[in-house]
Amino acid sequence: MERNRAMTTVAVLFFVLIISFIELRSENCDCKLGDPNNDGGVNLADAVYTINYVFKYGPAPVPYAPCAGDPNADCACNLADAVYLINYIFRGGLPPSGCTTWTANCGALIWGEHVYGGRPGYENVLERRGYTLSYDSVNRVPKWVAYHVIPDYLNTPPREGSFASFRTDPDIPNPVVDGDYDGLYTRRGYDRGHLAPYAVMGGDRDGDGLYAESDTDDAQTLYECNRMSNIAPQRGLDFNRAGGLWYKLERWEQDILVDSLGKEIWVFAGCIFGKGEYERVGPEYDIGVPSMFFKIVIQKPEIPSDMPIVLAFLFPHQRSKHGEIENFLVTVDVIEALTGLDFFNQFDDTTEALLEDTDTWVNWQSSY
Repeated sequence: MERNRAMTTVAVLFFVLIISFIELRSENCDCKLGDPNNDGGVNLADAVYTINYVFKYGPAPVPYAPCAGDPNADCACNLADAVYLINYIFRGGLPPSGCTTWTANCGALIWGEHVYGGRPGYENVLERRGYTLSYDSVNRVPKWVAYHVIPDYLNTPPREGSFASFRTDPDIPNPVVDGDYDGLYTRRGYDRGHLAPYAVMGGDRDGDGLYAESDTDDAQTLYECNRMSNIAPQRGLDFNRAGGLWYKLERWEQDILVDSLGKEIWVFAGCIFGKGEYERVGPEYDIGVPSMFFKIVIQKPEIPSDMPIVLAFLFPHQRSKHGEIENFLVTVDVIEALTGLDFFNQFDDTTEALLEDTDTWVNWQSSY
């Protein structure tokens, strides 16, 4: 009798443990709420870590997700989260919320600003003020970035002084530093190429009437854009600079779509390496040089019930510039096949298939 009762108790505890584990570690959350320093526990150090992040521009909550620093699941990492942790640790307050609760409350809100139609992947994701980034730790470049652009975001200060400095990313292990690219342009012709461009990281994003030159929050958006985790080696004269495909597409997005036409757009951009050998650079020859780059540009429809206009660009990393951007339009399916990413996964299957299967050259011809 006692033995059966003991076995029943063990079974119940095991079941509770499994449920708790699922709650705390779900696929779409990828973190333990209340553990922003990622040391495996929830303690005073996490409250201090949160305060440093909120008030002193300390490292963001890890691992690669905003949920770790949001134990009260109110969709923001702020002083209230530090107070929540202190109440839990010292006063017997409520424990940190689980991943299921956080995803239900905040997933669409947090990921909706820059990621259109759902994250295409969940590996090493970092949330920034001006963009979302998935970091490729093997090649030490972005795997993909996502950013949202409205006309106000084009109001950026000149890239000079503190706004010109490339910065080490404090939120990733073994970060690339600016000096790792020293001499690469002279020897190999490679620039420090932004995946999320500086020119769309401006604007009065906190609505206080101030811009980056006099607003520390908006300035931080630009500083985060210049972190080396947002950089990949790009051919300077033939790809990244005037006349190159990457430059032409950025100019078309910013000057025509957003500035001249006043459109609201979302962009995915990323690196493609392929299965063969590719060049590596840097002091330790451990920074991969992508063989191709992609961009998916999504224009908000004029009528909310209409489909968005989607353009998918696949660019070879050219050593001699040639061609116009529209000559490199493909389907989203092609980019998914080359990258293993899954775009527009928050849409129903019919809508997702339509967005991904359509030859986006047709969209270009009918819209531009």
